[in-house]
Amino acid sequence: MIPGSSALYYTTKLSEKLFRPSYGFNLTDPYCRLLENQYKSLHDPHLRAYYKRKDILRRLKKGGYITGNNKIVCNLRELNKYREYLTSLKLDFERNYIREQKMLAKQVNKLHENKQIPGHSDVAQFQNWLLQEGTQSVKDQERLIRHRYLDMISRELEQRERNAEEQHLLQMDREERRQREDTRRKLNLRRKIEEEWKTKELLLLTKIGEDVKREARVEEQRRRSREESDKKKQAFLEKRMAYHLQKMQENGFKKEEMEKNTFDYREQDRTHSEYTSLKKKKKIYDDIKLIYPVGDQKANKGVHGN
Repeated sequence: MIPGSSALYYTTKLSEKLFRPSYGFNLTDPYCRLLENQYKSLHDPHLRAYYKRKDILRRLKKGGYITGNNKIVCNLRELNKYREYLTSLKLDFERNYIREQKMLAKQVNKLHENKQIPGHSDVAQFQNWLLQEGTQSVKDQERLIRHRYLDMISRELEQRERNAEEQHLLQMDREERRQREDTRRKLNLRRKIEEEWKTKELLLLTKIGEDVKREARVEEQRRRSREESDKKKQAFLEKRMAYHLQKMQENGFKKEEMEKNTFDYREQDRTHSEYTSLKKKKKIYDDIKLIYPVGDQKANKGVHGN
């Protein structure tokens, strides 16, 4: 391949089969590794009339599926596999031809040893005699080859049946092992779940017991606090009662003192008022003396005396 050039590979003409007739029952490629047996519509001879239409040919050429001379385009890998397939067919033909030649040579030698070949015969007579004598041998040979192929096919079928039986047994064994594993896994899972539930139940019971104990302690503390508060209230009430009794007693003494003090205050007020009135009278009298002379005082005295 020249660098920079775009090579175009193709296999056969349009609507022409890829598979070629072999010499006989060919077992050289039983798994179709050389040539895949998948369906390819461009190689289907039943679509020859469809592919002869001009619009279809134009579309295939435009899409790059066929060349200008109606050859089916392929890639390098497909071309190499197709060439390998054709080479294997050619080798099979050559191998069968050589085998037939060897068998024919053996038959001629055997006839020559048994002196069954007619003497002084030319090539044409010898060929005619071989054709007449070889018809029965060819039939026997075909029958022998057919039986041989049938034996090979039967052995292959038996081998496949044994393989299928072994595969079936292995599959059953795998299924049983998988079922046992599934059962064991389910049992382990169930056991694990039961253990987890037991652990959770124990934790829950422990938590409930702790809650009950805590509530009992809280209730005991509340009871003690209530008793202490009741005692404090009782003591406080007793103190207040004592205080109020003392207060009432003090208030009683104060009331008596207040009554006594009130009486004393009244006496003092009376004495003070008398003293004040006398003092006022004396002051008025002194003022009169200052204002009026002695004669006027007598006249006024006479007037006031009356």
